[in-house]
Amino acid sequence: MNRWARTTARQSGFTLIELLIVVAIIGLLAVIAIPQYQNYTARAAYSACQAELSSARTVLLAENAIDNTQTSFIELDGYADFFNSCGEGEVDVTLVDGDITSENATAGGKKVELGTPFKEADDA
Repeated sequence: MNRWARTTARQSGFTLIELLIVVAIIGLLAVIAIPQYQNYTARAAYSACQAELSSARTVLLAENAIDNTQTSFIELDGYADFFNSCGEGEVDVTLVDGDITSENATAGGKKVELGTPFKEADDA
């Protein structure tokens, strides 16, 4: 056996085309996965904000049952830092003519309303 045959027989590894195919597959998976992950995190933030609004609604209704003058959650004592997931501004839940509404609540790039699913929410 000559010297050239011995050196090529020992070499092993992946060819350039195999490596390019693997990189292309990883790129394709990333193109699909990244938007799905962003949508997942936006929906999670929206759900967390809705949970906080729902808790605030319950507290406001209980306080209003005790004292009819309580119509705003933000005016209740001890709840100034209650909203952690609902945006940067001052978030409030108000009771007007028997209807509960949220004000300034945003999460996941959407305006959060009680009872409104993420897909149907207006953009913030």
